[in-house]
Amino acid sequence: MTDMDKRAGGGAGHRRDPLAAALVAFQGEVPVIPKNRTAKIPTKTGGSYSYQYADLSDMWDAIREPLRRNGLAVTQPLTSASPTCMAIKTIIWHESGQSHSETFEFSVAGRSPQEIGSQITYMKRYALGAALGISTDDDDDGNTATHRPPSKPAAKPPLERALADLAAIVEKRKLDKQTVAKRFADDYGMDIRKADPKTVEAFVKVIAEESTDARP
Repeated sequence: MTDMDKRAGGGAGHRRDPLAAALVAFQGEVPVIPKNRTAKIPTKTGGSYSYQYADLSDMWDAIREPLRRNGLAVTQPLTSASPTCMAIKTIIWHESGQSHSETFEFSVAGRSPQEIGSQITYMKRYALGAALGISTDDDDDGNTATHRPPSKPAAKPPLERALADLAAIVEKRKLDKQTVAKRFADDYGMDIRKADPKTVEAFVKVIAEESTDARP
């Protein structure tokens, strides 16, 4: 769920919006952020494919100085929306007093502390990039098949392929199928078997990254 919240200083007419102007300048200065982490996803045939993603700390390293030079700051407070739901509010502050915020809620029902920690990191990374309009190196807009093996002529439909990828992770990590399906329903408000393929692919990314972060 997204919540938009803007607070502007006084004045009228066509005066230049300082927050908008600062964001335009910031986006012109911030470098493309390289993807420095790799998540590997096993397939049911025994193979695997992987995709790369940018680490949250590297994102902050890249944006900290451009934010400061343009009078901007970002905070991401974490709140509890309900006993089973948390929310991350990403607030962009400008030295003029203006601010802009977006809030993302996500379910934590039935998850271990490690899983919750991984989900928080994932959501902060996603929310930070979305709020500031920044991209990472070779950003593929959610395509999890960065290194997917060549498809056969009779390739599976996208949803079936995404579900097969998820099933392979569940089997390899010895996760409970019903728990994973319920987690998807809690997070996205729909039955995973009727979901959009890209939504399932995004969920596969979350599970894969949690598995990667859990390794010593």
